[in-house]
Amino acid sequence: MFVTCLGYIWGWIVAFFGFLSTVPISDSPFINATVSFIIVMVVLAIIGKIVDTAQKKAEDAKLQAELEAAEKAAWERANTCPHCHEIGFLVLDKTEELERYKGTREVRERSTRGVKTRHVSCTKIVEKDYYHCKKCGETCSSTKTRELA
Repeated sequence: MFVTCLGYIWGWIVAFFGFLSTVPISDSPFINATVSFIIVMVVLAIIGKIVDTAQKKAEDAKLQAELEAAEKAAWERANTCPHCHEIGFLVLDKTEELERYKGTREVRERSTRGVKTRHVSCTKIVEKDYYHCKKCGETCSSTKTRELA
């Protein structure tokens, strides 16, 4: 479709250029050709900008759809009962802190010299979440580690 669109646009540009060559702007053929060339180049720049914008919008829409699909898959994995394999029936009962310790995390900083990576100290917490399934009544738990600033 993109190639077809460019071919279609190119046809209009050639037709427009042909029209400009028949309409004299000045008595000098050099000035006529120069003006025609400048007009065609401006039209090409405008069309190029429009095509670039359309491509960026299409890429953004594709990335957004992929992100939403990944988020949905992650939500389904996190909310699936390990016993009856039903989605969306897990209910959080309580969260228990198992461990708290000092750790580091990697931080990227952008400067005029490029991207620099350094390690920053932070507090990490290991937590255990207890769930029960509303459908089958079984209980389960999961362990996760999160960072505090």
